[in-house]
Amino acid sequence: MNDLAFLLTTGLLILSPLHNNIITYRPQTKDRVVESLWIGVGSSLDPCGKEGLAHLYEHLVSWSLSGAQPLQVFAESQGVELSAETGKDFITFLLFGPQEQVKSVFQRLLKAASNPTLTAELVEREKELMRQELMANEEDAHWVLRSLLDTILFRQTGYAHPPTGWWESIQSLAPEDVRKFIERAKGAKVFRIRGAQNTLFYDDLTESLGTELVTTVHYCEPHLRRRKKTIGESGASLGWVFPCEGRDWAKWELLALALRERLTQFLSTKREVRNWTLSLRPLRRQVVLSFTATTRSGLVDLPNGVLRVIRDLSDQSVPSSFVQQGIRTLLVDHRLKMVNPIEQVRLTGYGWALFDDPEWMVSYTESLKSVSPIEIQEFARRLRERPPAIFVQPQR
Repeated sequence: MNDLAFLLTTGLLILSPLHNNIITYRPQTKDRVVESLWIGVGSSLDPCGKEGLAHLYEHLVSWSLSGAQPLQVFAESQGVELSAETGKDFITFLLFGPQEQVKSVFQRLLKAASNPTLTAELVEREKELMRQELMANEEDAHWVLRSLLDTILFRQTGYAHPPTGWWESIQSLAPEDVRKFIERAKGAKVFRIRGAQNTLFYDDLTESLGTELVTTVHYCEPHLRRRKKTIGESGASLGWVFPCEGRDWAKWELLALALRERLTQFLSTKREVRNWTLSLRPLRRQVVLSFTATTRSGLVDLPNGVLRVIRDLSDQSVPSSFVQQGIRTLLVDHRLKMVNPIEQVRLTGYGWALFDDPEWMVSYTESLKSVSPIEIQEFARRLRERPPAIFVQPQR
């Protein structure tokens, strides 16, 4: 059964003419809909020394006063789930609940996004919650390694810090900083992506929140500061960043699958390695591939071993059977996401925010099924030819 037949048979998704910007699907529950607001700026707009500012703005919008109640409380009283996310290239707010109630909450969300509550008391409360989020993230050694690796990969740019910010920068944030952030973000592209009445569609709402497009790039000089919580063990990370269009994402995913298989074989003989991850992260028209590992000792040669695995992969063609199995695995994962209307909206938003292509989720399956072993080998050669950024955490 081909991919479209699967979707039609299960009644999950029906495609209509894309030039009308419409993707039709049947949500699992008729009276519950998804509505989301996407703002085309993220933590990369944070000024130097104010890392975490975009994330604070997200918090303040969610808890801005809506009448006599904070927006989050009002949404819950209406039976609507409100969730939010700050990425390096976007801020998004997602609503899920009964159609009429979601419509009401969304109108209040628009007002809060344009003019969030900025009292000193609310700002300090949300800063404390941000510090708790950062503390939880720092319990994950791989998150720490990736974040510190980014300070090398993206030195002197707004991508050099995690959206959460650092301990010191969160402490310095003030209401006036949020006001300046809103002014700088005015005119950033704004989209509404909605799943309602069996239809998933998107509207450009840029004029509702701003007047002029942001044309200046705000570079931040990252500071590699000593974390209050440390990894507690030695570790190493390697990372690459490449240009990436939406049509290439499937190729990177299959390359990552092939690398994970080879790395599993290589690292199974390294008893000093506690655990490791290989992650693929999309940024705006870019892809970041990073390897992180925690170890029982310094294991200085680990980065060289990973590079040898990449060299071997680039020298040998990936078996067609592996590629076909990888394609089937990724297709199943994609279909499972398509079952969930919330994930459909989220994938559409990622396509818009990262690749300027809200229809990316539709073309993904065709792009995936057309990937060949030769293309994976070619991407492995690109990795081999570009020296990675390397961060090593010595044993304490």
